[in-house]
Amino acid sequence: MKTLHLIVHGFSCVQLPAYLKFYSGSTRLRSSHLDHLSLVSDVNPRGNSQPNSQRGFANSFFYRSHLMWNRLPLALRETIRPSQFKIKLLQYIWSEQVFNSDRMDTENIPELDDSS
Repeated sequence: MKTLHLIVHGFSCVQLPAYLKFYSGSTRLRSSHLDHLSLVSDVNPRGNSQPNSQRGFANSFFYRSHLMWNRLPLALRETIRPSQFKIKLLQYIWSEQVFNSDRMDTENIPELDDSS
């Protein structure tokens, strides 16, 4: 994510590939999570029925990274300074990890039998 952040905010000599563009539309649908920093791909990966050589695009750095990038909160993606982005990204990852592990722990706790 740090590498994509550097590319998106112009801190790298590497540029986004031509098939990735920033979302430029506007929508009021709750089901749409796209905003001005969301990346949209013009190319769709092929399905699982294709040979590995043709499915490789779905495993490419930019395609996988743009999907993860779009899942980050907008406030995090709007962070310009790389050092601040790294700190906030780590905080976000740890908060998500702790939240998910707490939820998993409570789901696996057997219920106590009060009849005894």
